[in-house]
Amino acid sequence: MKRRRVLIKTVTPPIVARWLEVKDETVLRWIHSKDLPALNIGTRAKNSYLIFRKDLAVFLNRRGMTEDRIREMLG
Repeated sequence: MKRRRVLIKTVTPPIVARWLEVKDETVLRWIHSKDLPALNIGTRAKNSYLIFRKDLAVFLNRRGMTEDRIREMLG
């Protein structure tokens, strides 16, 4: 029986920061300025936001990243 690969549809700011090689605070600044849509899950930790991969793809495309590179990064 073949296993299906499950793709997680959300990521946290620290994960996005690691992928883009920026500080966590930079990702949070993008979220707070409404440049990067994110879902506030209501805690006070740095991971209090969830970012949908599709929103991240749109954000990265607007900032000039190629669609091939975005697909490579997001899987």
